[in-house]
Amino acid sequence: FSARVGAPLGVGQHPHRGFETVTIAFQGEVEHHDSTGMTGVNKSGDIQWMTAGRGIVHEEYHSKDFTRTGGTFEMCQLWVNLPKKYKMSKPGYQGIKNEKIPVVNLPLGSTDGDVVATARIVAGELGESKGAANTFSPVQVWDVSLPNSGSEVDLPFPADHNCIVFVRRGSVEVLSRDNESSRLEPQEVALMKMD
Repeated sequence: FSARVGAPLGVGQHPHRGFETVTIAFQGEVEHHDSTGMTGVNKSGDIQWMTAGRGIVHEEYHSKDFTRTGGTFEMCQLWVNLPKKYKMSKPGYQGIKNEKIPVVNLPLGSTDGDVVATARIVAGELGESKGAANTFSPVQVWDVSLPNSGSEVDLPFPADHNCIVFVRRGSVEVLSRDNESSRLEPQEVALMKMD
């Protein structure tokens, strides 16, 4: 949404336990404070990776600068369950700046000349590149950008993983290994499960 307000909007103090929250900042700024004393301002392109572990209380609000200037606020938050052996781990916080996130070029399935798709590797691996986040779970988080309509890209996620596709802008057609296709529009999600 687009906003300009006199006081920061957000979510006041609230607890989490046993999982991780992953906030991807596409546009706007969010400020984080938690019970371990960690703070951070996540700007466009940044990632906030918080491990609740045995328990944490945190709050998130528009940053002071964003509150003053306003603008478009667009974020996505994922919740990643911690494996049983890490559920009581020490809480933690990773404020990952955009410039620290590796970007790789992806070959296109169609002939688009020198045009390439790109993927920001937030967590996990893609090819020879390792993601910026330290994780407890074997998770891949990639922020993929396709260059234009009709572009095709093959995303080789691990065979023993499920895959979630979230469409931020535009639309994509997802093709399963059985050649069944589904079209996803903006803000739609597909879950591709292992059999």
